[in-house]
Amino acid sequence: MSEGLTKLTPGLLKFVAKKNNIPLPFQRDILILEIHIAGTSYRENIAQIEPSLETGQMFQMVREPENQYDCWAIAIYLNDYKLGYVPRAQNEIIARLMDAGKLFYSKLISKKWKDDWLCLETDIYLKD
Repeated sequence: MSEGLTKLTPGLLKFVAKKNNIPLPFQRDILILEIHIAGTSYRENIAQIEPSLETGQMFQMVREPENQYDCWAIAIYLNDYKLGYVPRAQNEIIARLMDAGKLFYSKLISKKWKDDWLCLETDIYLKD
């Protein structure tokens, strides 16, 4: 690369566009997967958290590569509270993309108690 030139990366392009109020074409979040959050019945205080969960609410997704039960584990959080996980049968591709630096989030679609299990249905989006 010539001296004085900066390589234009997607991140730099987004930064410059946002700073100068320039819209980027074809920029949108991409729906990747619909899931039921796994492991909610093992979470302490889930009954106390449930009333604060609202349809459309966004959750953070955090990789747990050191998880002793699943090296592709992806935890789903509401603030500092771990709600559960992306189901094991559906997490490997998203985990690989997260490990490569892609950003994901989850959005609550519905919640429903089935006996003592809180069923949380969410959509997973790739932040484009």
